[in-house]
Amino acid sequence: MAQAAEGPPPRRGADRSRRHGRPSARRASAGRRRAGRGRGARGALRARRAAVRARLRRPRAAARVLRAVPRRETRGQRRRPRRARPGGIAASGGDSRRAAPPQAERRARRARLRARCRPGADRAVIRWDAPGPYAVGFTNRIGGVSGGAYESLNLGALTEDEPENVTENRRRACASIGASAQRATMAWQHHSAEVTRAEPRGIVTPGTVFDRCDGLWTDEPGQAMMLLTADCLPVAIARANGAKPALAVLHVGWRGLLAGIVAAGADALAGGRLAAAIGPGIGPCCYEVGDEVAEPFRAAYGDVVRDGRLDLWSAAERALRAAGCEKVERTDLCTYCHPDLFFSHRRDKGRTGRQGIVAYIA
Repeated sequence: MAQAAEGPPPRRGADRSRRHGRPSARRASAGRRRAGRGRGARGALRARRAAVRARLRRPRAAARVLRAVPRRETRGQRRRPRRARPGGIAASGGDSRRAAPPQAERRARRARLRARCRPGADRAVIRWDAPGPYAVGFTNRIGGVSGGAYESLNLGALTEDEPENVTENRRRACASIGASAQRATMAWQHHSAEVTRAEPRGIVTPGTVFDRCDGLWTDEPGQAMMLLTADCLPVAIARANGAKPALAVLHVGWRGLLAGIVAAGADALAGGRLAAAIGPGIGPCCYEVGDEVAEPFRAAYGDVVRDGRLDLWSAAERALRAAGCEKVERTDLCTYCHPDLFFSHRRDKGRTGRQGIVAYIA
């Protein structure tokens, strides 16, 4: 078999010519196709192409010739259409047009009070901006030295906590509002309606004897008072008529409220214009009571028991207003619901610490 001699690869034209047989046959065929075309036809075609190129060089013409492609936003730039809310529905829920101003005010106040309990704030106390030269604070369980079930700012000595821890916690609670623990006094609380004048006995010496009562009052500057709670309400009443300042603090449980502790506290300040504040206590969300408690509260304060739960906050507010307090502020913080902030006798089944109220005339 004869081998083909090696040489350069065939040209492109040569390769194409094989499809038509001989090169002469291809040229003859092309000549016949061009025979029907004249010089005029070729010139007209070239002229049309030149005109199109000229138009494309001009920007406005290009816009007419080329269809504009609509610009698509990137994923990060796309905007979803804003969905219209039903009429009156606020972003946080609830009817923005029908929301009661007092409720909105209480929600804002609770937010401010919680903010004061966060790190970076004076966490040992929730301050009341009383109308006058008063320093009033509601303590929580944060910022003390006790451990275990009494962690950490336990103010109650009649617990299983170490006495030295309780003493230090009381000092810290007083210092948080600028009060002197050496001049302060407390009470031997027993769910009564008794209110007595505060005397400077000190609250850091074990074995100190205090009056049996559930309310203290003073008109002496610097005389600090401390009462303890673990679900009951700590309440402060201040004289706000511009006369000589006077201040009372109350331990308000359901028994004391029915017995008249609020009226007794207001009477101790000898009437006049009064303002009050209700500190943290068990709320209507958690305070289940029987008929023996519900019935007398309904008789005294109206619709403060719903589904077997007592609204002690509202009952105390109504009692304060009936006693002559023109302005009543509430924290509306439930001690049962916030184990990170408060002790609760009911939640912790009795083995718990005590928070409370500390106050004095500055």
